Amino acid sequence: MDSMMLVRTFYAVSTVIAAALVAANWNARVMVAGFAIFIVASIAWMVDGWLENKAR
Repeated sequence: MDSMMLVRTFYAVSTVIAAALVAANWNARVMVAGFAIFIVASIAWMVDGWLENKAR
């Protein structure tokens, strides 16, 4: 497994965890934390896509 595959797996897992935290609707602090994780993971996915296009 190469390093990019490991990083992409981390992005995917963090996206799912963030979505679960937001969907759980426990309290405001948990939802904000989930939303913050989701934003960071989304930015990471965008950077990954941008770098992938630059490599070709």
